[in-house]
Formats: sequence, structure tokens, C-alpha cells
Amino acid sequence: RSTKSSDIVGTVCRSLEDRGLIEYVELSGLGRDEVRAAFAEIDIMVDSLAIGDHGLVSVEAMASGAIAVAHIHPRNRDRNPGVPVVEATIHDLGQVLERLASNPSERREIRERSVEWVRKNHSVERAGPLLEDLYRRPPVRPDLSDPAFPIVADSARVRELEAEVEQLRASVAQGTRRLTRRSPVRAQVERVVTAIRWRLRKLAHRSGLSRISAGVRRRASARWRR
Repeated sequence: RSTKSSDIVGTVCRSLEDRGLIEYVELSGLGRDEVRAAFAEIDIMVDSLAIGDHGLVSVEAMASGAIAVAHIHPRNRDRNPGVPVVEATIHDLGQVLERLASNPSERREIRERSVEWVRKNHSVERAGPLLEDLYRRPPVRPDLSDPAFPIVADSARVRELEAEVEQLRASVAQGTRRLTRRSPVRAQVERVVTAIRWRLRKLAHRSGLSRISAGVRRRASARWRR
């Protein structure tokens, strides 16, 4: 919740709701299908106001016809020109939402641009070759001097993440062994292993452990080939 500034968002939105300007719905603890259904009904979705970039949740919301609001650092906007995510910070979120709530024509224009942007930049035809290129590159150690790289100062948190990575590595190995023994459940195990690998990549990005997750991928791939 801290990376999303959820408490601040809730305070601001409930204040606007009390004034009759918006209807606030907090999406928390929902499954994927429930979130997608909610995105199809809402007008505006507030993403992270703390990390300096939008997330996949913004892309999913825009694809469903909702307007995404987030704080995107100018450096990240320069790398992704034209992204139609509405800019807001913890300091001006209330003014941004009030402006959008009172301006249907602006909402309609942003919504149209958002759907088109997602179709252009996140379709299978667009994203597939980019992902394939990334996965074919040899793993490299992250450049910790890069100002865009998140630094985890809390060594206890690093150890906690490393322990979680080890658990996920064991789960990947176990899932792969089951897959080789029980071919009728191949598709189900593949989904589980894929989900674990995505979790590994997220942990690696947060803690600088990309070499660990890359090693897991290489070993898992070797098992598949055998």
C-alpha cells in the first residue's frame, strides 16, 4: 500500500465523495477477473503516486476504457512519450480528480487516447518481439549507480527477499519435476511455474537479485530440454 500511496488516495477520494463529486471504490483483495470487471465499470483509476512510474494496472485499466492517474517521473515520461496516464502527485491529486470529474469532454478525449495507446503499444504483435529480444539477451548484473535503479537500504529486507527467492526456486524445481512425471496436468503446472517466475522477476527488480532469478531460469530451461 505504501508504494501505491493507498492511504493518501483513500483520504483524498473520500473527501471528494463526501462533497458529492465522485463515488469512491477501493479495489483491494480482489481476484483478477473481479478487477477486470471493475475496470469496465469505473471512469478513473488511481495507480501509484510514489514510485515515479505507472504499472501494468494502468495499462489494464486503460485497455478497459478507464482513465489512469499516476505520478510519472519526467525521466520515465521522456522514455515513453505520449503515454496518456494523467499526472498527479500526493499534493495535487484532489485537484486533478476534481477537474476530471467536472469535465466530461476531457475524460472522453483521454479515454479515447488511452485505448488507442494500449492497442498500439501493448498488443501481442508489439510486445511479443520486444519480450523475446529481452529474454534472449545474456543476463547482466544491474548497474547500481543508475539513478533509476531502486536501492534497498534495509539489509533485513534484502535477507527476507533472498529467503523468499530461495522458496520460489524450490517451488520452480518441484513444479518442473511434477511436470515431467504427470503429463496430463502439464498446462496447469506450466501456469504455476510461469506465475512463480514472474514473482521472481519482481523480487529481483526490487532487491537487485537479477542474477539469482536468471540462474533459476537457466536451470529450469535445462530441465525442460532434458
